[in-house]
Amino acid sequence: MTDILQALALHDMASRIDRLRFQLRTLPPAPTIPAVETVSFQINTLTRITTAVSEKIDQCLTDLPSQGAKSALLAYSGIIAPLGEAITELGRIQAEATSIRFAAHPAHKKETTERAQQTYLANEVISGSCEAADEILEMAVRGLREEAAKLAPSSTGRFGAAPQPSQTPDPRPRHTPDLPPPPPRVTSRASKTR
Repeated sequence: MTDILQALALHDMASRIDRLRFQLRTLPPAPTIPAVETVSFQINTLTRITTAVSEKIDQCLTDLPSQGAKSALLAYSGIIAPLGEAITELGRIQAEATSIRFAAHPAHKKETTERAQQTYLANEVISGSCEAADEILEMAVRGLREEAAKLAPSSTGRFGAAPQPSQTPDPRPRHTPDLPPPPPRVTSRASKTR
């Protein structure tokens, strides 16, 4: 596979991950708990992306004499662990959404104050996990696009520049009303500590 084709493949994978980031940002804001089915769909999407990245690694290993394959291999290998971390964050969201749905079932009705406290805590976990997953996926997208630009610098215009975090609109707040809003640019600390 030529360097141009490797660059296109890297950019395509980055775009798939970016679409998932957009889906995450459309989850309803607190205090609404996202639907379990919606989160399950996003977990399945991320799992398919992770499987596709693993397949790309296998392809690159069969084409190692190529410099483009070596660069792509490093880029794909570098995002496997972050994708796993993002799946974990989505799993936390799914667990909280499932727990709240279970608690709201008529057969398991709890006291109003107890339900309110559980919902508040669930919102904190969901908001934090959404932020962490978004940050992890953003770093993966950036790494893939940077490697694509190195492999085919003259074709960067075809790919389009990677969006800056400040240019990507966030259609929903990621925080509960009585929590301070997240800083405008999140550091990579969250993904390292999880």
